[in-house]
Amino acid sequence: MSNDTPDLSRWSRRPRGEPNLCDYQHHNRHAYETDRRVTGAHRRAVHSPSTCLLVKYEMLMSERDANATVRRYSMMADASPLPSVFVAVDTPDVGKAQALLKQVCVAGVGVKLGLEFFSANGSQGVKAVQEAAPGVPLFLDLKFHDIPNTVAGAVKSVVPLGLTIINVHASGGAPMMRAAVQAAEEAARAAGVPRPLVIAVTVLTSMDEIDLKAVGQSVPADEQVIRLASLAKECGMDGVVCSAREIGLIRQACGPDFVLVVPGIRPAGSAQGDQKRVMTPADAMRAGATSLVVGRPITSSDDPSSAAQAIVNECKLSSK
Repeated sequence: MSNDTPDLSRWSRRPRGEPNLCDYQHHNRHAYETDRRVTGAHRRAVHSPSTCLLVKYEMLMSERDANATVRRYSMMADASPLPSVFVAVDTPDVGKAQALLKQVCVAGVGVKLGLEFFSANGSQGVKAVQEAAPGVPLFLDLKFHDIPNTVAGAVKSVVPLGLTIINVHASGGAPMMRAAVQAAEEAARAAGVPRPLVIAVTVLTSMDEIDLKAVGQSVPADEQVIRLASLAKECGMDGVVCSAREIGLIRQACGPDFVLVVPGIRPAGSAQGDQKRVMTPADAMRAGATSLVVGRPITSSDDPSSAAQAIVNECKLSSK
């Protein structure tokens, strides 16, 4: 090793049962780079027939947090790809939610349940929807925003439901976001379920520059989004909720593997409603969105199943 490369051979002397940072194997002897996770660090591994040496690992957190990062990476490595579309089911009626999900699930979409549904029905309502379409990816969109201990407790309460995504407000700050990620890991391990992706809301898509100024936010919306997205990544969040207009900026700041869930999607010709920063499905996917959230264009359609399938098909075509 060169003089400026730290000696990290101690990583091979990990406690029994801890994950090995060198377990990420490659089929040749060249260096490779894994993705950037909680610490925002770069990991490089060099392989020989019998050894795997970690040659660079710049930690921005404690060693304990770094170990937690590796465990989290391992837990999520085998996760199924996210659906291109989550259908926003905004109703307090469990029966209506179940009926709608049965109609649209054939299109290969996920479902998003939010505050309106959860406030009326709680965890039992979520379970009832899951029973209507077992295995359908579920994004529980509750946007937790409180002191770290309270958010951690809320996260631990919902993780055993077996969710695909949960979220918090990035404006709650770094300690709150870190607490949410840690709570999700602990709760998933205790319940024996996969850890859901934990993502952060940056700036609500219903807000524009005028709205932001009214609440004391003087910088442009895109600057605030990038600031919060970068902070979320540093805190170990898996991604963010953002407007389609900020996709490119976040990709540049946070990399290709950061999950971007994008609401405010309106097919060409659809009413914009209360969304102020919108884009069509095809344009959003071409820009680099991971998954789209679509509500009224599907749920208010005379044929929700066909509407969902049309948007999924549009997403597929845009990726070719």
